[in-house]
Amino acid sequence: WRGFAILTSGNQATLQVDVMPDGSYTSQWGSSMGKGVIKKAGDKLTAEGHLVSGGSPAVAGVGTSQLTVTTKDGKPQKISGEGRDQQGPYSFDLTKQ
Repeated sequence: WRGFAILTSGNQATLQVDVMPDGSYTSQWGSSMGKGVIKKAGDKLTAEGHLVSGGSPAVAGVGTSQLTVTTKDGKPQKISGEGRDQQGPYSFDLTKQ
């Protein structure tokens, strides 16, 4: 999944997310690496994770995002969402690659 994240400040960063079958994921947000897990509760998907820099959690800490998955012909095509971390809210759009 590849796309862009947009911060409240208006800054935009490239975002790549690799999702594993168990719901865990790794991500690259600009030059920062991250990891986390996608959880399903009822009909809602939530991603919880953090950015890491040099092997240590970044100042942003843990972020939580609500996800919306758009499908076409029963296959996922787009993930979009809004979230918040210690630096504030953000949004993102990802397309299946």
